[in-house]
Amino acid sequence: MRIVNSLDDLLRLPRDRYVNGFGARMAVQLEIPTLARHALIRAQRPLNRLQSRCGCVAGAIAMLASLVVGTAQVYSRNAGTLSWNAVTQFAAVLLAAFVFGFAAKMITLIATRWQFARECRVQHRALARQQGDTEPSDG
Repeated sequence: MRIVNSLDDLLRLPRDRYVNGFGARMAVQLEIPTLARHALIRAQRPLNRLQSRCGCVAGAIAMLASLVVGTAQVYSRNAGTLSWNAVTQFAAVLLAAFVFGFAAKMITLIATRWQFARECRVQHRALARQQGDTEPSDG
């Protein structure tokens, strides 16, 4: 778990590869002492929701769709006969399915990284506004 102790840490969070990387990601916990606990929990929920996205579903859907379409094409071209041509075509379909699945997963991860960075900026602005409202004035 990555603990954020200041608003500046929140802005640096998207550059942390363990929090916003392509591998396994750590959850975020906001522990900023000058802000109310309910505001911190409300701010960390969308960040952790983005952390749970890993792109596996998008990769699986792309892989399954390309595998079904490719297998149907190989079957229709070879009309049920098993030949070396059909086997090589099916091997090409398997390779293409893995490539499409990997590409879909990477695209999803890139989009999620961008969304996480944007959400960090949004939460930073909201928390900074709230922090400014709670500080006593010198008047």
